[in-house]
Amino acid sequence: MYRTLPFLLLLCLPALSQAQQQLEPLCHFDYNWVNGVWDVAQSGQYAFLARGREGVSIADVSDAAHPVIVAEYENEYFGEMRVVGDLMLAMNSEGIGLYHITDEPGLELISTLAPVDYCSQMDLDGQRAVFYGRSGNYPEFHTTLVLLDLSAPEEPVELARYEDLVEGCSDIRLQENRILVADAVPGMVWVDISDLDNPIVSEPYYDEHTNWSFGIDAFGDYAVLAAGMSGFQLIDLQTMQSVASLTEFTCAFQIHVSGDMAYMSYGEIDCPLVAIDLSDPLQPVARGIYEPVIDMENFVVKGDKAYCACFNGGLRITELSNPDDLHEIGWVNYSGEICDVARVGDYAITLEYLGLRTIDISDPTAPVLAGFLELDRAYDIEMLTTDVAVVKTYTSDNLITVDLSDPTAPSIISIGVSDQLPHNELTMWGGTVVISDRHVIHFIDVSDPAQITPLPNLACTSYYQHFAAYGDYLIHSNQGSDQYDVLVKHAGEILPLTSFDSEYSYQLRVVGDLLYTWDYDYLRLHDLSTLPEQPVIHEIELPGVSEYLTDIKGQDNLLFVTSIQDGSTSMSHIRVYDNTNPLQPVLLAEGATEGQVQEFSLDEDLLVMANVQDLCLYDVTQIEVSVATPAPGPEGFALLGCAPNPFNPSTTLSFTCPRAAEVRLAVYNLLGRCITTLADQEFAAGEHSITWEGRDTNSRPVASGSYFIVAEFPDGMRVSAVSLLK
Repeated sequence: MYRTLPFLLLLCLPALSQAQQQLEPLCHFDYNWVNGVWDVAQSGQYAFLARGREGVSIADVSDAAHPVIVAEYENEYFGEMRVVGDLMLAMNSEGIGLYHITDEPGLELISTLAPVDYCSQMDLDGQRAVFYGRSGNYPEFHTTLVLLDLSAPEEPVELARYEDLVEGCSDIRLQENRILVADAVPGMVWVDISDLDNPIVSEPYYDEHTNWSFGIDAFGDYAVLAAGMSGFQLIDLQTMQSVASLTEFTCAFQIHVSGDMAYMSYGEIDCPLVAIDLSDPLQPVARGIYEPVIDMENFVVKGDKAYCACFNGGLRITELSNPDDLHEIGWVNYSGEICDVARVGDYAITLEYLGLRTIDISDPTAPVLAGFLELDRAYDIEMLTTDVAVVKTYTSDNLITVDLSDPTAPSIISIGVSDQLPHNELTMWGGTVVISDRHVIHFIDVSDPAQITPLPNLACTSYYQHFAAYGDYLIHSNQGSDQYDVLVKHAGEILPLTSFDSEYSYQLRVVGDLLYTWDYDYLRLHDLSTLPEQPVIHEIELPGVSEYLTDIKGQDNLLFVTSIQDGSTSMSHIRVYDNTNPLQPVLLAEGATEGQVQEFSLDEDLLVMANVQDLCLYDVTQIEVSVATPAPGPEGFALLGCAPNPFNPSTTLSFTCPRAAEVRLAVYNLLGRCITTLADQEFAAGEHSITWEGRDTNSRPVASGSYFIVAEFPDGMRVSAVSLLK
């Protein structure tokens, strides 16, 4: 009978007239640098970090070991920067911004310059600046060099303008009487500007092995080149010949001279910084090497420090006092997209490309950054216990357990070193981590967080799987097929148990005893309480959803669903449903947020949603759910409801009979399976009460979730919904 009962229940459930609510976040907490750090400049005690369309951040670096962000300007684009004294030139959305660095600290825009079309390179030397721009398309493009006098910043004066004097420019340096230009063809030239009206262009330096000269600086009568695949090149400015080189440092792209040392970044990955001793310029010697945490974009050298802009690594400060021992002494970083989120008490735990960050959300309207643990290329987090997390990274040390007992000071417990683990999402199955890899499922025991232990793998037929844990069962989908496989833990082994079909669905999520499977917006519901028997399957529709479903989670009688417009990452939707009857969810509230929802976490009264660029916090206690009481039947038999509701551990059902009659009272789960029968007997006229202790027919405690109390009276059936919370 229970297979047809859900339809009967739908007929008997009271209709809800539910006003749709607008779901508004308590706050958007935007702290991370999604665009990364593109460039760095330094003046006095401050470093300036260009963050593209997100603006500029100012760090106090007076204590180089503990730099602190003290100001941010987010109202305009910031690209390449040059700083001398209290003047800054910065490429912005309007052209070239000329700024005064104030004492607060801050930036005060003096004027916006447009000295050339499509400016791509510039340099600032004292009170003069040079700009390079190019217009048109190859081979008809035209180049322009412009020299400005900035001694009166409010009224810049053009000193010289040179059309088509050089072919191209990948880096430029301005000196008193000359301009050094690095380019692809030629490798470099220099322009004598001792007579501004009659510039003289040198013979070009060209190396057929140098695909591109990316960086240039001056060293006495020499130029030093970061010459791409040709590494370091020392060019005699009189003969325009390379007189010394270090070709082992390939993919060289930026170089700065300080005293008798040159510092050059090179390499295709992470871009290390090498110190080159030029005390004997014809015999340059490579000394120490600094290996940044990740992808260095630019750097400047001031005194005995290098200030490095790492795209996803923020500001890294490197000690240069000992050329043989270049090492990082301080950093500050909020770079990288938020890729995952978890919850530990009053703290949200976000995972970013280079670390794990904790955020105090005890006041959800005003979150506060609390702690940070730097991790290399992290992308997935799951909670093992209330204060231990498991983190997956893209590195060879790619499974890490993290102690969050003090959220302000997260720390590593253990690192599992395995080059074999794939870069796919992890699933927690009790104390076991599950990760798929083509036709293999990996199992790793983390029940002891201090000892990460690989378990035997299991071969499978599909290329890629999604997983969901349900007690001792693990359900996984097979991409390219309509089949779901169920594994079970038995006597210390992981064994195949059964399979079942679910057409066109391979995403999955367990909510209580229910398994939701979906693909795009095609959603199915499975009753897992029947395992190991074949689960009962139902197709359902979610009102209001026309986009691609990304995730589904449940709490109490509420279902939370995120979705995103197909082919777009600019707008995500969050919807909340009354899931008292999971076969007919009722839309209660919905909202939209910019960006793509990466993950969301539910914990009692707060929903924490991680977009790529920020956290959105929602108060779920404000979502109103209408509760309806079944109307009396034509003869007056009435089901009066249950109290308390929700309940733990027991609830009392009340009903009234206008006359003596046979009454059957039973409890059903959400998909119509009879859990237990409370009464099946004759009752006298009047009001009656029966208590349900939250147990099934075999006196076993039932799981948390929603249930239907069904009363069969002579004049018809009445249904009331109750929730068990543990």
